[in-house]
Amino acid sequence: MERDNFCFCCGTDNPHGLRLRIERDTATGRVFAECAMPEHYQGYRHTVHGGLLATLLDELMAHAAQRAGGGRAATARMEVAFRRPAPVGERLRVEAEVDKVSGRRILTRGWIVNSRGERLAEASGLFLAVAGGAGDSTSGPAGAPPAAP
Repeated sequence: MERDNFCFCCGTDNPHGLRLRIERDTATGRVFAECAMPEHYQGYRHTVHGGLLATLLDELMAHAAQRAGGGRAATARMEVAFRRPAPVGERLRVEAEVDKVSGRRILTRGWIVNSRGERLAEASGLFLAVAGGAGDSTSGPAGAPPAAP
């Protein structure tokens, strides 16, 4: 899988990024990352901003989809359900897996749990396998002409 070292979530070269270490569980095929969000990612008092939780879910589902889609996949749709507040500074585990692949369409799901195993948020997503990387103007989605300048 191609990696962008400046990615906000997993890039190691982005000084403002999360620098997530995303791994794959070979027994389940799921991808996962563990992290604790510092106070500057707070939404409401002492609680991680919901948009950041959605970002974590999108990133992990994208990694799962990219593995199934031959290395490149883009988010087409995502739905998030927030179950419990995620306190800043608390250790979180984000996991994702592919539910189904049908042509270019890759259906995924992901979830975030705390150290007690309580589910804080969950998501489902539709990703599309693409030819070329995101932002690559030399090729469009699989079978499509290059993007216009």
